[in-house]
Amino acid sequence: MDDFREWLSDNLRYILLGLAIIIVLVIAFFAVRFVSDRLGDSSDNGQTEAVTEAPASETTAASETEAATEAESTAADSSAALQTDNAAVQEAVTQYYNAVAAKDFDALQTLGDVVGDTDRDKINSNPIESYNNISVYYKQGLTDGSYNVYVYYEAKLPNIEQLVPSLGNLYLSTKEDGTLYVVNPSSDQQVSDFMEQAKNDSNVQELIAKTNSEYQAVLDSNSDLQAMIAKMKQPETELDIPDASSVDTDVSTSVTVTGDLNVRADSRADSDLVGVLIPGQTVTRLAVLDNGWSKIRFDDGAGTVVEGYVLSEYLQADGGASASSDAGTGSDQQ
Repeated sequence: MDDFREWLSDNLRYILLGLAIIIVLVIAFFAVRFVSDRLGDSSDNGQTEAVTEAPASETTAASETEAATEAESTAADSSAALQTDNAAVQEAVTQYYNAVAAKDFDALQTLGDVVGDTDRDKINSNPIESYNNISVYYKQGLTDGSYNVYVYYEAKLPNIEQLVPSLGNLYLSTKEDGTLYVVNPSSDQQVSDFMEQAKNDSNVQELIAKTNSEYQAVLDSNSDLQAMIAKMKQPETELDIPDASSVDTDVSTSVTVTGDLNVRADSRADSDLVGVLIPGQTVTRLAVLDNGWSKIRFDDGAGTVVEGYVLSEYLQADGGASASSDAGTGSDQQ
């Protein structure tokens, strides 16, 4: 026992040194394990995030593809020819125009939206006795089962033997029972905006130009019609005629549009759009304003007389020269 104590006393420092080394190694071992585990967790998290983000990228790509497909579809629809082969559309339009000519408001209530007082006044004052040779040209509307329809017809006017070519615009939708009815654009702003935008379609512009050409040919050959149209377009009161000191051109006369021209509700470029005119179209100038605008009146092709304001430089008096050097180039004037 004494020998062991003596040996322990002589070797104690070596034993303590060995224990210290062992303790350091153990600590180092666990430290390495701990660091490795942390690094492993961090690596796993990074991989998980990468995997999580992958579907998002795929979704973005899919959305872009879908958007591109939708844009291509819209462009294709815009350039597609107007359709003419729908018997149901033809029948609904024919019935509606016949009811308008007959001023049959009971029938109109079943064929379309409720006819308000303003619409009744327009129909009652409509001089057209009958709509003949009705043809429909249409494209799909905002939803399936709806149609934006351009209606070509030849109007019979009082005491005028020759039929007058003209063009109307109706929007049809499908009821739950499958029948078509006429939507009143004044009661549905989305439909109204859609119909207005659709007029810029190249196929529609071509149809408008063709009808205007036919109308002008009839007008030029028929003095009775000229007199009737001139009378219809005269200002209702002298309030439409400005003071002589504010004008330097004739008013309340027929003028020709020399370029694509927006018709505004007021004599400002930011005023509401109430119509669009095309080169060669004839309108009645009611007033010439000091600010470079003119007040005009024209028939929208559906028997409705529209009044609005346009830039004076894009109006040409019959037989006169246009004030605009670049009018008729096809640019959309304010």
